[in-house]
Amino acid sequence: MSPGLNAQRLSLIRAALTYFALMAAHATASAAELPPLSPQDVEMVERLQLSGSIGTALLQLGDLYRDGEITAADGQRALGYYMRMAGSADPSAITAVLPANGFIRENGRAEANGQAAAEIYTEALSVGQADALLRLGDLYSDGDVVPQNLPAAFDYYWQAASSGSDTGKLRIGEMLITGSGADRDVVTGLALVQEVAHAGNPNGLIVLGDLLVDGRLGATDAAAAIANYEQAGDLGRSDAWVRLGDLFRNGNGIAKDPARALGYYRRAMDAGNLAGTLRFGELLIRGEGISTDIPRGLQLINAAAQDNNVDAFTLLGDIYSGQAGTALPVDFALAFQHYQRAMDAGSDSAKLRLGEMMARGQGVAQDRARGLHLLGEVAAAGNVRAYLTLADIQLDAAAGPIDVPAAIAALEHAGDLGDPVALLRLGDLMSNGQLVAAEPAKALEFYRGAMAAGSQTAQLRVGEMLARGEGAPKDFAGGTALVRQIAMGGNASGYLLLGDLLAGAVEPDGATAVAAYEQAATLGRKDALLRLGDLYRDGKIVARDGQRAVAYYLEAAAAGPTPSLPEAGR
Repeated sequence: MSPGLNAQRLSLIRAALTYFALMAAHATASAAELPPLSPQDVEMVERLQLSGSIGTALLQLGDLYRDGEITAADGQRALGYYMRMAGSADPSAITAVLPANGFIRENGRAEANGQAAAEIYTEALSVGQADALLRLGDLYSDGDVVPQNLPAAFDYYWQAASSGSDTGKLRIGEMLITGSGADRDVVTGLALVQEVAHAGNPNGLIVLGDLLVDGRLGATDAAAAIANYEQAGDLGRSDAWVRLGDLFRNGNGIAKDPARALGYYRRAMDAGNLAGTLRFGELLIRGEGISTDIPRGLQLINAAAQDNNVDAFTLLGDIYSGQAGTALPVDFALAFQHYQRAMDAGSDSAKLRLGEMMARGQGVAQDRARGLHLLGEVAAAGNVRAYLTLADIQLDAAAGPIDVPAAIAALEHAGDLGDPVALLRLGDLMSNGQLVAAEPAKALEFYRGAMAAGSQTAQLRVGEMLARGEGAPKDFAGGTALVRQIAMGGNASGYLLLGDLLAGAVEPDGATAVAAYEQAATLGRKDALLRLGDLYRDGKIVARDGQRAVAYYLEAAAAGPTPSLPEAGR
């Protein structure tokens, strides 16, 4: 017996083992009839960490069912044990509870069982474990192991919030803001989140910060989000520093500031946050916000990989495959090895990259069928990027025979999941008529779907088609209004397209077209300068002015090669 084990601890361990032996074996022996604890018994129970209540143990059991970590037979033994304890005529005799993982047999095979998890959580609720409401809410909100049921999730979160749970308040606040499982009510939802956040709850501060930058409130407020994240970081949420680093690295609603991003990642790293460490290492390799230090960056990332961290393996794969955009030479074979380790540890994103590399023969002998199979498995789980990658490969002659129907099917699956990129690409396929017969009406339908999902490029496509009468009756005023809306938000391609439409109209508006082109050029579309030169050279909708045309051409030449026009008029 370990020398530091006191009498109280020993009595708890004996009580737990007594109940385990009696209830699991349906015996009636008393504790006095059991043999003394061996050192191995003590070590085992110490490792299992005794739970303090039946309710807590039932939560653990439900989690094991949810995550597929306990077999049905072992789970039933555990449940019978807990239910007998809960129904004991002498509750004072229950001094400790063997945790659910104590019932797992070493070689047992299990599958996730959401329904059993829900039933166990309900049992936990019946013995007074209020956290079971949150577990049930999460179960039906996520929809991973049971069919998603957002109204049921909302009801469980509401009950948790009504019992005083701050987490419950945050959950229903977010659901009200997005209209998930209940009628949308941004004011009430935001008030609930603010109530928790303003009380100094770090989780509430994180949620409020997220809402202020991700657009769910409509308008964004990066400055307020920064204040909330910083307060959460000061209260110990190291992931807040990661969020701040991401904010300044990506420029979400604020000017990009790599040096400041690096500083926040350093704070996260110093607090032991692995994501912060990986990002800090990546910026060292890329030389963002600091002088390039490839050896130090790789050292940090490799250290995490040595601890079998999935994200570290994936990042190394991205670095060596060129996905991360570093100065290191591409090494597909090494990237493949890292992705393989990440996939073996359960990473779907690594599985996706492996599938693509197999299909393209990058870092490994090409095996298109196996690669497409892996991508299909990831896509079937609802991964939009996997569907997009499937479409890319099916349309890439360098990767094998082009399969347009399969590509369209993959894009349609992604579109059904609400992805605007997939809908935009479907519109382009139906519009340009290069791989399938042009169907303008169908293209317009896809573009409208992408526009509804928030794609500005799709709105430009819809506006152009309406203004030109493609796929729908001509509506020049309505189409140009859609284009003008995007342009006035500072979109250079929008101004370029607006100029094209006004210049090519039945009744051209030369002055407004010139103004639109000039604005596009100011915003970086140097090809607008060529348009302006052509207008003044030809003199069809503005007065001919050769000197002015030459000036625009010279300015365009000085600006370098003319860019491609992915978002401008066709």
